[in-house]
Amino acid sequence: MTPRKLTQRTAFRIAAIFCSLFLFTIAVIFAVLYQMIAAEIQTKLKSHITEIRDALVVQHDNEGLAEIIKSIQTLGPPTAEDEVIYLLTDQSGKYLAGNIELIPRFEGWKEIAWPSLRFIGNAQKSKATDALLAFWTPLKGGYLMVGAGDGDIDEAENLFIDGLIWGVIISLLIGLLGSTWLGIGAQRRMDALENTLASVAQGQLSTRVPLSGANDDLDHVSERVNSTLDHLQRTVSTLEQISTDIAHDLKTPIARIQQRVHTALAGAPPAEESRSALVEIRDELDGVITTFEALLRIAQIESGARKARFADIDIEDVVAKVVEAYEYVGEDTNHRISLRSSIGSGAQVHGDRDLLTQLLANLIENALRHTPEGSLINISVEGSAGRARVSVCDNGPGVPDAERERVFRRLYRLDKSRSTPGTGLGLSLVAAVAALHDASVELSDNEPGLAVIVEFPLV
Repeated sequence: MTPRKLTQRTAFRIAAIFCSLFLFTIAVIFAVLYQMIAAEIQTKLKSHITEIRDALVVQHDNEGLAEIIKSIQTLGPPTAEDEVIYLLTDQSGKYLAGNIELIPRFEGWKEIAWPSLRFIGNAQKSKATDALLAFWTPLKGGYLMVGAGDGDIDEAENLFIDGLIWGVIISLLIGLLGSTWLGIGAQRRMDALENTLASVAQGQLSTRVPLSGANDDLDHVSERVNSTLDHLQRTVSTLEQISTDIAHDLKTPIARIQQRVHTALAGAPPAEESRSALVEIRDELDGVITTFEALLRIAQIESGARKARFADIDIEDVVAKVVEAYEYVGEDTNHRISLRSSIGSGAQVHGDRDLLTQLLANLIENALRHTPEGSLINISVEGSAGRARVSVCDNGPGVPDAERERVFRRLYRLDKSRSTPGTGLGLSLVAAVAALHDASVELSDNEPGLAVIVEFPLV
């Protein structure tokens, strides 16, 4: 499975979305409840103040201004249990009675900060009170102000803030647990789907996505994927069987013809023209058989059957032995082959030694075939970031940019290479072996010549 950041995982995103919606819902509920309850408490506070005011107004109307002054004078300063304030003035605004000193009149309801008032006597306020709510009422011969502390509103606000904090914490924990449980389940199924497709990409066509039995969308998608893989496996199996049958059916008669040609050439000396024709036929048949063998080998590699032989292999040792073998081949054509390694002994890749040897042999033979005599072929082995980098560089004609993807096709040959020996399958086999080993193959300009770079993941 390809490593990904946490934020790219389905489980994380499900958890984040679930928790965000959960917390948003809780916050909205608390905000609405707070507004409703705070408004209700404020309404009750205004009703309480209005009742006190109405009682004093009735006394004023029945008994006169002097009696209401006496009643107010008997009231003490506000206490923590009874935070009611009173102020009575005459028409000119002169102080007549009350438990606070004069303040300017105002219209309607007003919230007055507790510290801004100067009380007559030792006033006490509850810890929750920050302000008082009050309003003025005109009387015959004066004005009356009645107010009370907003401690109940502040207490409700503090209670709701505490409740909101705990609600968010509890909701966050529940949301995280719930969304993580849901997300991990979904992530496991997505990982199973990804692992199945990765196995299929590596040639294991019999792999299928396990079903959870939930009969949900993911199960539906998994069934569709499995159905597609069944069809793909049948198609590939049929094509492989047809290709194998054709190769074997053609290889047998061609081998017989080849044997007869060899027998004819080894027997009585034929006429010169007949011998020349037989030699050409023999060479052509040798090329056809080589092509069939290469095609069968590529098909076997792409099927993934050789993975059973994989083991940890010292890549530097493999490259060194192949180079050593081809140094003698290069001497016949006056080619020089040099090896430079900086990866250090013990650097291992997981693979098939024979296939890796074949890959390197094909690259070196390709360089020998397409470079003039006396050319230098540089081979290097390097390691960095957990990967082994094997490069084969020559100073031949190279490969044009537009052709670099096409040369990996089977039987594809450049126009300038058609006059040289070869089947057009060398780089196809290289690509097949590299894919089997999870390696990458890159062609680049060696200025002049071609550089082929193969990168393997290190164990």
